[in-house]
Amino acid sequence: MTDGVPTFSNKVSSAQLEGGVLYGTDFDSNSLDEPSFTSQLWKMNGNNRTPAPYTVSGETINDTWAATLGEAKIAKDDGAEIHTLGIQLGKDSGYTNDSSNTYLSQEEVRKRTSLIASSGLYQDADSAENITDYLKNQADVVLSRFNTITNGSIIDPLGTQFNYSNSEVSLTSVGEGLIENLPNFQINNRTLEVSNLNIGRDQEIQIHYQVHLDTESDDFKTDYWYQINGETTLTPNGSNPTNKVNFGVPSAKLPGVNLTFEKQWLANIENMPTEVDLVIGRKTGQNLSGWSKTVTIREENGKWLTYLENLPKFSKLGEEFTYEIKDEITQNNDIYHWISSSEDKNTIVNVERFQLQLVKTSSHENKPLSGVQFVLKNSQDQEVGAGRTNEQGELLFDDLRLKYDESYSLHEVPVSGHLPAGPWEIKTKIIDNQPALTVDGKAYDLDDQFNRFMISLSIRNDIDVEKFKNSIIIDKRASDSEEKLSDAVFNLYQLSSIDDDLTQLSPLESMTNLLPGLYAIQEHISPNGYYKDDQLHFFQVKFDGTIVALDSEAKEIPFLDENEEGKNGFILENGQDKELHLTLVFYNSPAPPLYLEVEKVDDDFTSPLSGVTFELTRLGRATENEESVDEKENLNSIVKFFDKNITNETIALQSNSDGKLTLLDAGGNIQENAAPISLDYDSKYQLVKKNSIGLFPDFGETSQWTITTPNMDDIQEHEEDNNIQIKGEDLLITPDESIRETIIQTPTALGIVSLIKTHNPEFKSLESLESQAKRTRIPTLSEENSAYVISFEIRSNVTHSFTIEKVDGADNQPLDTQFSLRWVEKFEAPQDFATLESLDLNSLELSGNDISSSLSNVPIDVRVGATLSTEKGSKTLEHMGRGNLYIISEENTPEGYQKTNTVIVAYMDKEQAYADKAAIHIRLARRSGTNPELLEFGNLEDFKEYKGGLDNKLGIVFANYKTNDIEDVEDAEAEKEVTDNSLEDKEEKDKSNSNSKLPALGATAIGGIGLTIVLLGYLMKRFLGKK
Repeated sequence: MTDGVPTFSNKVSSAQLEGGVLYGTDFDSNSLDEPSFTSQLWKMNGNNRTPAPYTVSGETINDTWAATLGEAKIAKDDGAEIHTLGIQLGKDSGYTNDSSNTYLSQEEVRKRTSLIASSGLYQDADSAENITDYLKNQADVVLSRFNTITNGSIIDPLGTQFNYSNSEVSLTSVGEGLIENLPNFQINNRTLEVSNLNIGRDQEIQIHYQVHLDTESDDFKTDYWYQINGETTLTPNGSNPTNKVNFGVPSAKLPGVNLTFEKQWLANIENMPTEVDLVIGRKTGQNLSGWSKTVTIREENGKWLTYLENLPKFSKLGEEFTYEIKDEITQNNDIYHWISSSEDKNTIVNVERFQLQLVKTSSHENKPLSGVQFVLKNSQDQEVGAGRTNEQGELLFDDLRLKYDESYSLHEVPVSGHLPAGPWEIKTKIIDNQPALTVDGKAYDLDDQFNRFMISLSIRNDIDVEKFKNSIIIDKRASDSEEKLSDAVFNLYQLSSIDDDLTQLSPLESMTNLLPGLYAIQEHISPNGYYKDDQLHFFQVKFDGTIVALDSEAKEIPFLDENEEGKNGFILENGQDKELHLTLVFYNSPAPPLYLEVEKVDDDFTSPLSGVTFELTRLGRATENEESVDEKENLNSIVKFFDKNITNETIALQSNSDGKLTLLDAGGNIQENAAPISLDYDSKYQLVKKNSIGLFPDFGETSQWTITTPNMDDIQEHEEDNNIQIKGEDLLITPDESIRETIIQTPTALGIVSLIKTHNPEFKSLESLESQAKRTRIPTLSEENSAYVISFEIRSNVTHSFTIEKVDGADNQPLDTQFSLRWVEKFEAPQDFATLESLDLNSLELSGNDISSSLSNVPIDVRVGATLSTEKGSKTLEHMGRGNLYIISEENTPEGYQKTNTVIVAYMDKEQAYADKAAIHIRLARRSGTNPELLEFGNLEDFKEYKGGLDNKLGIVFANYKTNDIEDVEDAEAEKEVTDNSLEDKEEKDKSNSNSKLPALGATAIGGIGLTIVLLGYLMKRFLGKK
């Protein structure tokens, strides 16, 4: 049985590894491994424990397990049957003996313990009940192997480390069968002797007595398993005294106490000894024992600690020990005051008595004052110390230590040029184990190093301000041109040290009449278009009124020559008014140029749109606000500005043949090889569209774009990251949403509206612009080594409505019917549309949805088409534009009317958007007699259904004829063929030109073979979102 890991074993002399487990095979019986409180082998290294593994047979022995498992294996291999009970097994903390550490987990301890037992004979016990059940089961096994005990006896000697608590022993019959005659017993010479023991089947006796572990012997070891008994034997049969059976011998151990004793110092390190002897004692309750132990404590790693380990926790009577520091042996008792600072009295604090040191300074710059005399008196008004300050303004009372719980008064002899001060009352106390010193009721705290305690007295100097007439001027220049730059702001700081953190300081409000001290100037706001330089420039104003320039190590450096160029630094000049002028010459590097590229695009055909005029106006600085204005106004006395007035500037621009906005010359013409459109950083611009071309939409003053260029901080930050991440859309406010809000009529499922839309806003370096943005770049722009570009596209499209009016061919009265509409979304005519002779529907990519309802998205059979129903003889298709081809046929005529084979074909080409008047191609065609999918075009006047165009709108009048009326129409057409001979030449001329000259529908002259009207259809899903 075991309640922990093996803490002692014979040293292994040979070992072997089997199945991943290390077994000892031979052992040195004269040498022990005894880690005491752990299975892990360890050794002392100074005051610290460290692991102590060793190697045998090429294997590393880290703990006692190799020996324990090896001995068990040897026994089992010899035929022994080993039973093992693990009692409340826990983890092994290892050599540190610190429960927060883990050498072996609880599960690892259990696994190794189970390897001791024969197969199947290991059990865990986590409670006293588990142990009782196990022992009973083992007893049953033993009893099952023996018959009755007759006149038996037990010899039970007490272990050498134990004492009987008293002489009381109890024997009790506890089995199922009652034992009426209990055996006899006596304690003789530390041995319990039981005789006349007679036990039969199902009978059992229990023997109880109490012992104490002797913890006060000199050789007692804590956390060590001591056998409670010696060899305990049972003689089952008195007639056979040589037949003896051994009882299992229990063991017990006592936990130890590990104590840490600490010496703390509230003192100067130079007065501390190298070691101190502490005298440790112990007691139970209030009773001190005669035991004591002296330990030496030294400083190690910044702390004074010593340790006592494995001290008994309880006395030999079971009472708990309390350990404490009783005394200490050290030197320099006159310097220290000794106190105990913890309730357990394991920490001693040495508190140094105050040694008084004074530092006399001027109120300005804390300049030390020498030769000032002081006198120190005690509470009885007796002088206990006196002296004068040295060159550093210091006075140390060398041989004086201030006693605690005493009051002193410090007196100053007045010094010329300074006002007298004092006296000061000084008191010393120990409060909450901490030394305390007050001067006139104000507490002075010790610093972390417990340095000598100093009282700093500040006496105001009468500074002659007239000696310090000076001013600072900033001369700001461009590094590439020596140009004087404006709009820079510099901060001036007064420092206490060259290494001061400027973020913790506030800039001064003036650069004139600076008093003695150390100063630094740094650029706060750079001129627009120039990189900010964070370089610090240091100078010092001395008490004699002179000024010197300093480097970053506070060393004096020469001033610049007045005519020196290309270098940052100071120039010092004497003014006529005896004022010193310190000028900082400071250069800034320019940022790369910033350009604007805007492309005007025909959105219907994604092609350049030329001739559109814009105006670009600079509105001012983007980040200009009241705070920055106030800052500049406050700094007018600090910074010399080379100001230039910035006014709103407007330039005229026009899209060229490639759609790119280009500068116009004085005559309003596009400049050849014009310079790129240059922008200032940190500025707001307004781009206004001033005119439209042809029939493209014009939304007046709504068509305005606001462009905000990045500031220099943004550019510098992104360049330092080597990754420009400024988004074009963040720099641009577009009119797109406002233009959409002007839409009066929503398009149907077939159609879009005319809009002006912004596409593809970008901010990029010149080298990384996409090829589309580069394709027409002005040569001077492409030759730049480095530049940034803000670019975007402005797209416009053209739409119109188209009306079909249905009439009775005889009386021109409105007639309702249904047409079938089929269309091509983007049609490219193989030749001039007006000259096409035929159109094969099988070659077209027809598309579309049912548009009988504006909310319908029902797919249709594109070969059949969508249904158009007239109301009061009219049907208007709204929002039609360029590029669509519409084929409108009447599959079923109204009842009583002749069927028609005539088809309306409408198309608006690219050029018609540039006309002054809305126009659309309208042609009539018949289905071929041999191929109904082949449309054959003819003259409009050759179709009886054609009744002309519409007044004041784009459209066509299309007629149906009743069955009885069709003969009259045919007679009228035949009569028309008879003409006057004088008109034959004209007819021939009209006939030859019928396929090329089509008057615009709705114009004053309507005739020829066609009409012209714009008609474009798009799906509703593309409304307001066309790319």
